[in-house]
Amino acid sequence: MRGISRAVLARQIAAAITDPACDGQWKWWSEQEAMHARATTSAEAAAAAGPAMMLCSICPEQQRCARRAELDRYTGLAAGAAYCNGKRKSTHPVPRHPEPPAIVAKAG
Repeated sequence: MRGISRAVLARQIAAAITDPACDGQWKWWSEQEAMHARATTSAEAAAAAGPAMMLCSICPEQQRCARRAELDRYTGLAAGAAYCNGKRKSTHPVPRHPEPPAIVAKAG
């Protein structure tokens, strides 16, 4: 018998999350994540994540949110932490930014 896929489990958990503290604040949440991702120092990263982490601290859905972030291999802020490809991290270290692709000059 085959196991249940990560995507199916993540969808089931998402459906079970009925009372998140961040409900209806998706635009604001995305802005918080973007500020955190742009941080260049640990202090900036912590400050950028602070408001979102305060909201997480009062959320009754933290455990489900954390499990969903892991299953979805989420990158961003969730369940009171920063996640990178589903791995829980502290919000204080500066997020690592991949190097942009090199621009190849056209020949000719």
